[in-house]
Amino acid sequence: MSRPYTKAIRENLPEAVHVFDRFHIVKMFNEVIDNVRRHLYAKIKNKDERHALKGMKYILLKRPEKHDSSKGEPERLRRTLEANQDLNTLYYLKEELHSLWDEEERDVAQGRMLDVISYMFSLSIPYLKRFAKSLRDHALGILAWFDYQITTGPLEGLNNKIKVIKRKAYGFRNMEYFKLKILSCHIRRP
Repeated sequence: MSRPYTKAIRENLPEAVHVFDRFHIVKMFNEVIDNVRRHLYAKIKNKDERHALKGMKYILLKRPEKHDSSKGEPERLRRTLEANQDLNTLYYLKEELHSLWDEEERDVAQGRMLDVISYMFSLSIPYLKRFAKSLRDHALGILAWFDYQITTGPLEGLNNKIKVIKRKAYGFRNMEYFKLKILSCHIRRP
């Protein structure tokens, strides 16, 4: 979703439809949540309150159904959200964002997304207005998912495999061999 990337797509593939998938939108929003969490942590002077907020990053970023009851995650989350109104709001906005892709009709998702954006602009939470602006600016690409329903997941997976091959080899002197290694990891085995 970066400007240079979208500009390169427009210039080199003018007929292409740019589709932004859930992963990248939620990832950006998770960064907002983590920035607010860190900002709150830095402001808190009370050791007990700081301790309660410490270690909450991944609990806040997890979906509710992924919380581990045996580790007390749901209870820790509940206490943290009760104590921090901004984190509480952001946590439920994250779930609202996730659910946009569950809509069956583009028009319904568009209406909900516009409502979420308006709500974000109405709040005075640090970092949130910039995210809301980005969401608004990329709305057509986000909603294009309803027309094409494609994701960058397979591409991201292939990129990670290539990084692992590169790391294992500590670099390749022969680029042809490197290309063959990449091609061999891309071939699906039965």
